[in-house]
Amino acid sequence: MSFRSVVSPLVLFILCCCSLIQAQQPYVGRGTTKCSNTKNSTLGYSCNGLNRSCQAYLIFRSQPPYTTVASISTLLGSDPSQLSQINSVSETTSFPTNQLVLVPVNCSCSGDYFQANASYVVQSGNTPFVIANNTYQGLSTCQAIQSQKRTRTVDIFSGETLTVPLRCACPTKNQSDLGIRYLLSYLITWGDEVSTVSVRFGADVGRALEANEITNAQITLSFSQTLKVFKF
Repeated sequence: MSFRSVVSPLVLFILCCCSLIQAQQPYVGRGTTKCSNTKNSTLGYSCNGLNRSCQAYLIFRSQPPYTTVASISTLLGSDPSQLSQINSVSETTSFPTNQLVLVPVNCSCSGDYFQANASYVVQSGNTPFVIANNTYQGLSTCQAIQSQKRTRTVDIFSGETLTVPLRCACPTKNQSDLGIRYLLSYLITWGDEVSTVSVRFGADVGRALEANEITNAQITLSFSQTLKVFKF
């Protein structure tokens, strides 16, 4: 089973982490880069889905030291057997650098927001911003990580175990009525456009534009955004 066959047919739904373009959530611009700013949806996507929990998917680009099924599963809180099966590889597989890996996660409401929880042990030199945008490739935000700390402080310490809320969502009623069963988060890279990303995943460009309230299919997406994909 090929990667493309797993995620196609799709409708794209762009939810950005650094320059946020959202249809389900309000536009917050570069709010996610300001770790002290929690007065918007930088904490996650509102629990407006038909269900309060669901299966969701993330796209992770394999980067050292996270290049194996085991290391990626551990980082993102995924089941390694499910991850290997959906990517048609063995549980001992090591992916080439920059390969797109499809990661299944359990997404559920935590308070007012959807999230998939991962655990991370802080390394020397880490900050919430570095963890969210480098280690987790924009699949979380520094605001969301800070919100999980009981002290609600930006101070983190080497060896400390953090809960990292990964940005996910469950389909709304309208999306479910269209036959959409899953949402998939995809990290934008330099030069990506709605049209080119849609083609890459075999998705309908028109629905991608409509879902994201975007009028230009050739608009260049900002680096480090997270893109949501609808799966039927």
